Amino acid sequence: ITLNQLINFDEQTFESIDNTLIKFYIPNCPYCQALQPIFDEFSQQQNDFKLGEVNCKEHPQLCKQQNVHEYPVIKFYFNNFSYQFSGNRSQEAFLAFIKEIKRPEKFEIPAQCQHEAYLSKKYQFFFFETPTLENKSHLLKYRTYIKICYIQKPADKLVASRDGHIIKFEGDFSTDLEDFLVENSKSYLVELTSQNFDFYQREKLIILVLDDENDQLRQKLAFQLHKINDQYFKIVFMVAKNRVKFLKQFGISKVAKPILIGLDNENEANYWKREVNGDIKEEVQKLIDVIVGGEQGEEKDEL
Repeated sequence: ITLNQLINFDEQTFESIDNTLIKFYIPNCPYCQALQPIFDEFSQQQNDFKLGEVNCKEHPQLCKQQNVHEYPVIKFYFNNFSYQFSGNRSQEAFLAFIKEIKRPEKFEIPAQCQHEAYLSKKYQFFFFETPTLENKSHLLKYRTYIKICYIQKPADKLVASRDGHIIKFEGDFSTDLEDFLVENSKSYLVELTSQNFDFYQREKLIILVLDDENDQLRQKLAFQLHKINDQYFKIVFMVAKNRVKFLKQFGISKVAKPILIGLDNENEANYWKREVNGDIKEEVQKLIDVIVGGEQGEEKDEL
């Protein structure tokens, strides 16, 4: 296989993937069809990395294992990590994305941070040079969202993210830390659409219904819900104006505040819903407790 050949990956060939930009698609997706000539041409021009594709219609389990539930999704696999592309789908943007990942400025992970809890791909984490006690107290607020490893250096600056890329934090720990962690986290919420709905028919779902397409809000919510999303239900989102007909079956016609819909697809006759009036993580946890029978008295509707 030459580097400039577009490779069709399956479950077997995917196991040895590295230094490869992958497009996940389904044949009847118009966005995938529009991307095809761009990706084909790009593959003919690059020799520094490989390009490939996975047909999710033919390999649904592989796509699910890679957390692909919408189309197209583009990921770059490098040094045992995967990076999801977001932005304008152009050759220039793809190249800039890969160059950023492969930039030479790297940080060697210290021995005390090399155990499984830190290296697991399920967690996002950051390495901090030893902070002051005051700044450490600010960091501890986020210990349920990220993993942090302290390094014995006399400074408060952020040294690196999990993949070893150096990222400097120049802000104030008391006011700027959360925005910084959200911006640099790998969290994202999948949008539930008619194209990917079949993937979730057997899942336990929490659907976060938003009133607009606010990317910054979505990224922040994804960051806050990251750990719950791994351990319990699959959390997805939808924009109300894009799914009017779907939401009518839940008695939802207008969304002034974010709304949570809980679906336990082992029992398709029931659903649960609640309006988000406080901390999003607490609201989701309450809804999960209701669905699994941990609490009583919450709103429960029947389809």
